[in-house]
Amino acid sequence: MAKLPPVAGAKIQLVKWINSSGSSEAMLCADELLEARTLRELAERARRIALRMQEVDGVRMADCFWNAAKEILVRCRDLGAAHS
Repeated sequence: MAKLPPVAGAKIQLVKWINSSGSSEAMLCADELLEARTLRELAERARRIALRMQEVDGVRMADCFWNAAKEILVRCRDLGAAHS
């Protein structure tokens, strides 16, 4: 199987996290993430989602998502740089 581009890999991982989180807004969040075209845009969208999750699902879930998102984005960025 071919390696995914960094943005695609990050999107998949973030959507899986959101879907397994139990967030009441999981589908809306997933759709918003899938529309991102760059890692930067994906990071911006993830941050907005974390802020929205804080209001809807609470601080704990929002913090967990944002921490996971940062790890995923950095790992995918680094993998992309290593393959360039």
